[in-house]
Amino acid sequence: FRRVLFRSAAVCAMRGMTVTLQDQDAARLAPAMGRAQALFKRRLRDRDRVRDATDRLIPDTRGDGARRADVVIEAIFENLQAKRELFARLETITRPGAILASNTSSLKLADIGTALANPARLVGIHFFNPVPQMQLVEIVSGDGTDPQVAQQAAAFVRAIDKLPLPVKD
Repeated sequence: FRRVLFRSAAVCAMRGMTVTLQDQDAARLAPAMGRAQALFKRRLRDRDRVRDATDRLIPDTRGDGARRADVVIEAIFENLQAKRELFARLETITRPGAILASNTSSLKLADIGTALANPARLVGIHFFNPVPQMQLVEIVSGDGTDPQVAQQAAAFVRAIDKLPLPVKD
């Protein structure tokens, strides 16, 4: 996994991945970038390693990172219609092989996936908070999730040094 689009992405950047952190405007991105910087300093300690991780975390207000992403993890508020609209848009701009994942903890993937032409690409990658401390990550498979997509999602979670737990929607 070379590129990841993820709203809470510092963990991926620390593991050597290039990460696009997307939100609506710079004011909303600034606190997340600040938290990531503090985490890098606390965990990585070495100035060069902190700089390298910071360089891999790219703020993105235009959504350009989604076009190049291997994995897109949505982490917006828990609103079914908003998630449907976001995934419908993401499906049109991402590469066909990119994983489309939701971090939802309360909505069904089957309901979110109704907005997609290919709901087999949709999987849940549910991080527990606080993300940097919690090792377990649920890999949620909906009825329509392609088993290979779920396996790729689990491989991604292992690549960021977390423990994937397969669960059903």
